[in-house]
Amino acid sequence: REGVDVGDHPPITPVRAGTEAQVGEGWRLFDMITRHFLATVSGDCKFMRTKVRFDINNEEFVVSGRKVTDPGFTRIQLSGEMDDVHVPDFTKGETLPLQKLGVGSHKTRAPPYLSESDLLSLMEKHGVGTDASMATHINNICERNYVALAEGRRLVPMKLGIGLVHGFQLVDSQLVIPKVRGNIENMCTLIAGGKAQCDSVVHHVLKIFREKFMYFVMHVDLIDQLFESTFTTLEAAGRPISRCGNCNKYLSVVDRKPVRMFCKNCDRVYKMPQNGQIKLYKELRCPLDQFELVFVANKVGKSYPLCPMCYDDPPFGSKNAVGKHWELEHPIYQKYRPAVMSCIADNCPGTLCLDVDSAPKWQIDCNICMQQLQIFGDKAYRIKVSPDLCDECGSKLLTVTFNKKNTPLPAGEEEKTACLACDELFNSLTASTTSRGFFRKNPGTKGKGKGKGKKGGRGKGKSAEDEAEARGRALAAAGKKR
Repeated sequence: REGVDVGDHPPITPVRAGTEAQVGEGWRLFDMITRHFLATVSGDCKFMRTKVRFDINNEEFVVSGRKVTDPGFTRIQLSGEMDDVHVPDFTKGETLPLQKLGVGSHKTRAPPYLSESDLLSLMEKHGVGTDASMATHINNICERNYVALAEGRRLVPMKLGIGLVHGFQLVDSQLVIPKVRGNIENMCTLIAGGKAQCDSVVHHVLKIFREKFMYFVMHVDLIDQLFESTFTTLEAAGRPISRCGNCNKYLSVVDRKPVRMFCKNCDRVYKMPQNGQIKLYKELRCPLDQFELVFVANKVGKSYPLCPMCYDDPPFGSKNAVGKHWELEHPIYQKYRPAVMSCIADNCPGTLCLDVDSAPKWQIDCNICMQQLQIFGDKAYRIKVSPDLCDECGSKLLTVTFNKKNTPLPAGEEEKTACLACDELFNSLTASTTSRGFFRKNPGTKGKGKGKGKKGGRGKGKSAEDEAEARGRALAAAGKKR
């Protein structure tokens, strides 16, 4: 049939019959594969087409209809069925009265942007990539902001992609057209078929691109001129926000993705978190490099101070900083995000830290995941993390000063130092924003007292919540031993 055999694996083929009960959740996928396979080995769909030509004032008009005589494969592959289009029976030379006559006006429309499937077809046509690599090429141009994936899976060229294409065309048009890449793919096919030597092909390709590279370098000023007229500079795009620790001049933040900060005087770019608003943090400076701190706040309520230099070049090593919002060892977080206890989220190695900037609605955030605890509601006036540890779970104790008017302590007392996880009162005033509540003091016991002091029914054995709590306590104990 149609297509070219390029040595790919055979199509997915059903090997035996199955029922919905046997297949389970994959029934719809199995049904689609099976119907498609059976349709490929079924007969053609046959229909009778009728075309009637009319002559009105020496102008020819046509109306067409069809009637299916044999549904063939469409009987099985339901998505391909055809409906009858009814046309009345006419006789040649018959004269019909003209009921209505209208004149319409229309405009031509530009073709739509290429869809992913359109681009895949063109790549296959021009020999660019293989079935295994084509999807990766499309993903790369999306990640590099050359194109954007719009509604209907259509690829919309971005300003950067358009600028690069126009720039390459000014210097060397062969860098844009698919011919060069297609020729290389064909050479690789010749190597795979034993019709060409790998060393000679590699030598030939390197020679071509070395010459193209040297020519490109000689004329790169053409691209610079094009980009200067198309794009704004980092200095013009950014807004001054904090001072550089090296030159004490203002750093500018570029809010458009990729978000980054830029020092004009040092000619240095600093990467920044990609999600959240950035503003100045109390005009405080990092004790390690004297950069002014900025404040990052995202949509889910997690916020933290940040040093641009330490985020771009982690002082305790890149491996230690991977996957973390902040590092516990850093002095600014020891002061403004002190560690309290191990994260209660499943499989999270992070640490819950007190957000000292969250008053009066105090909260504790994980430095890795999005886990967040709301603590004490509006009852706490001041909270400090004590250096003392809980004897039961190893978490750090909290010293809480409550408001005089709504203190939950007996006899109107205002201050208490206890463990957030193990103290019954503290635990009842704690709730998780990412789950239904917080864990109770004694895992494995009857009842389900949780973050807001609510009680549940009785149960037998350990529940899933008990097991999650036990894991949290084990992590906290491990942190204490370290």
